[in-house]
Amino acid sequence: MSGRQSVGADVQPARLESAIATAGPDCRSAATDAWLESAGALDCSPRFAFAAARLGREIGADCTAASHVGAARLGAMIGELERERESIDAQLADESLVATMQRDLRQRHITIDRDLPQLEALARFDELLPPAVVPDRAN
Repeated sequence: MSGRQSVGADVQPARLESAIATAGPDCRSAATDAWLESAGALDCSPRFAFAAARLGREIGADCTAASHVGAARLGAMIGELERERESIDAQLADESLVATMQRDLRQRHITIDRDLPQLEALARFDELLPPAVVPDRAN
């Protein structure tokens, strides 16, 4: 053993992502920035590419491996749908919308609610997202 250890090896992205998601808006940005600039991101980890793209951030141009690029594309798709759903929710809160516009927005919301879990399942399969439900080991 050389004694050299990668800092990125100690980072647990799923745990960090969970902590970032539950943090308040002020510390979420700082925590996200620190996480995305950590050694794992510099090592072109697909998990970090996924997280950066999901948040709408640029990914490293030096990272061209297929797993990195694929993870970034999946993250970008999920992030785009999440932001679109938030935008639709905000628009639907406006009670002055015409009925046809409300109908169209609700229809798009239904489509996103159908597609998003399928994309998230792909991300979980590739270990880019933590499991949806953590099994109870006591049983």
